[in-house]
Formats: sequence, structure tokens, C-alpha cells
Amino acid sequence: GLIIGVFVVPSGPIATRNGVLVAQGSLSDALNTQLASAAPTNGPHIGISFRAKDGRNCRTFETGGVAGIACHSDTQWNVAALASSNTESSGTYHMAGSAMPDVIRAAAAGMIDGAPFDAAAERQARYRGWK
Repeated sequence: GLIIGVFVVPSGPIATRNGVLVAQGSLSDALNTQLASAAPTNGPHIGISFRAKDGRNCRTFETGGVAGIACHSDTQWNVAALASSNTESSGTYHMAGSAMPDVIRAAAAGMIDGAPFDAAAERQARYRGWK
């Protein structure tokens, strides 16, 4: 008999590398280049950008039914929190345009050092390669 196998490489927005969830493809591109104020009509949507208590630059995102927080390391965006974005929020007050699940908002609130980046700080962080 002949056995034919197909090796499928996952091509979604998130992969596992050395036991760490990382952004890839269009999500990685959006995290690297997209400003929060310039939300596209399709593809990944970036929420807020902020400096975490551990010194890394982090960004919230939503793509393909999931929402999360990714923090920049030396060479990639490590996913620090991930949740389904198809759930309804339980809170009554949310920022305009905010589609982040409560669990992601709570995780960001626990990680953030100070206030989220304003537009100028976000552009500066992008210019420095999120380092």
C-alpha cells in the first residue's frame, strides 16, 4: 500500500515557538506598523499601546475572533493574554469603539505602568522598533 501524508503548517495569526505564543503574519505586521488611531476596515485591529511594568512595550489587539495583549521582545511579539472576542462584555461603560473582552481589559490594567501611549508616544515607539 501507498501512504500519502500532508504536512500542514498553521498560518493563523498566532503560533507557538519554543513554548511561547507569538504573533505572526498579518497580526505581527499590524503590531509592528499600525497606529491605534488608524484602524483598518479589515484585518487585525490594534487597541491601545502601553509600557508594561516589566519595561516592555505592549499592545492590545483583536483579530479573527480573538483578542489579546502582545508585548515586544527582541525579535517578536509575545502574546501575554488571549481570549475569545466573541463574548459580550459584562460592564456598562466602555471607551468608544472598544471591542476588547473584559478579561483583556483587566489584564492590561494589571500590566500597565502609567497611562496608555498617546498618538505621539505611539509613533515614537514605532519609530524605535517598539524597544
